[in-house]
Amino acid sequence: MKSSLLVRVILTWVCFVPVAILNGAIREKWYRPMVGELRAHQISTALASGAFFSWAFFMLRKQVTQLDREQLLLIGASWASVTMLFEFGLGRYVNKTPWKRLFRDYNLRAGRVWPLFLLIELVSPLLVKFIKSVR
Repeated sequence: MKSSLLVRVILTWVCFVPVAILNGAIREKWYRPMVGELRAHQISTALASGAFFSWAFFMLRKQVTQLDREQLLLIGASWASVTMLFEFGLGRYVNKTPWKRLFRDYNLRAGRVWPLFLLIELVSPLLVKFIKSVR
């Protein structure tokens, strides 16, 4: 992977962190009181997913055409992995959140849709390339 692409991949994730934090703050302050915790989680995850994909498209649209499927999946897997490390590291070791609470957002049967955001991170590079190829 060329160093300029690596920098873009890292910046894509790092620059999205403040957006994710803002998304959570807006959820907690504005619409969670109106729609409840579960629905707010779902809305927030959908908004974050759309925002992340849009940002990934903006950041990688020129580079993805030269990459193969494995490289694109490696980029997506790195984003999803770093997100989970960040989430569990910050949640558990900084905020002292119990493991049970941290894993709660991964329970799709209970309507928790956080894994869908990780899936969006994983497939975003592939989707960007697909969109660029049909244009």
